Amino acid sequence: MDKFLNSNSLTLCYQDLGHTSNPVILLIAGLGEQLGEWPDAFCQQLCARDYRVIRFDNRDIGRSSKVTSTYSLSDMADDALGILDALDVPAAHIVGMSMGGMIAQILCAQNPQRVLSFCSIMSSSGNPDLPAPTPAVQAMLVKKTEGTLDSFIDNWVDAKLLIDSPSYPADESKLRARATANCQRSYHPAGYLRHLNAIYANGSRVAQLKKIK
Repeated sequence: MDKFLNSNSLTLCYQDLGHTSNPVILLIAGLGEQLGEWPDAFCQQLCARDYRVIRFDNRDIGRSSKVTSTYSLSDMADDALGILDALDVPAAHIVGMSMGGMIAQILCAQNPQRVLSFCSIMSSSGNPDLPAPTPAVQAMLVKKTEGTLDSFIDNWVDAKLLIDSPSYPADESKLRARATANCQRSYHPAGYLRHLNAIYANGSRVAQLKKIK
């Protein structure tokens, strides 16, 4: 069930799963992704292992506040920290995927006292010496759709098929159903582009990551 709270002068949509007395796992979603990209079954398994799971829509996506001005990954890390503040969570296990891993890196480096553990999934430090994305992935990231809902869904499905692991081939029909459900919940492609700009503007986090013990 979607709930709402104020964080960093924004309204963020979140879901709070599991018993409130359990240790918290804060899940931070990736580029343009809504909270449902953390699958229900995954969250339920965590709850079954006696964790309280909090997943949320990052700013400018899903049912959270839309922002017309530019912002940074540090701003988004402050959003995530604000969720812990609003829910009176002194410290949590922090898990981020893709862009969410980048946001989590900043949160953990700047607020070690609020972190029980940290897991960065399929993310990057922003180190310019690392291999760049393949040309196909780079083109996909900045691909413009025709502005229609169908073209947006097509592009999302194509992107997932391109970047997902070949060891775990995706079911295209299930991907399309998931994309359609996400768009029915919220359709805001401009938020994706501002997320992407925040990633490119942040640069390398190597120095920050050295602070994480």
